[in-house]
Amino acid sequence: GARDREGSAFMDEQNSANVLAAISFLRLAGSAASHAVYWGYILSRGRKLGLPTEEPDHIALCRLACLCRTSPAETKALQQAWHGLSVSVRQTLMDNLLADGMQEIAFVFTFLPMYMANAKANNSVGL
Repeated sequence: GARDREGSAFMDEQNSANVLAAISFLRLAGSAASHAVYWGYILSRGRKLGLPTEEPDHIALCRLACLCRTSPAETKALQQAWHGLSVSVRQTLMDNLLADGMQEIAFVFTFLPMYMANAKANNSVGL
């Protein structure tokens, strides 16, 4: 239901558009490289949020926006937080967010989107 962010209450217009976009990119899996499918989806989501997508730090921010389930209303705050980080912290995040798991070691953030959504919704934690 609406409280646990599962089921049809979670599948609002924005989330359903994201799912449909993911499905359209997955349909390319048989004819395109896996990297192209994955990063194509990430960049598509970033563009939808109005994020730039040309440079590696832009791409890392697009991935972070996906992991944080960033809404269009939250995009500016995410960009400000990203640019407020030191260059070395941003570089460390970029190294991890852009790692492909084949050429570079990558970490799986299985529950990070839920963690970030819950932190944003919790007034005691907030983001």
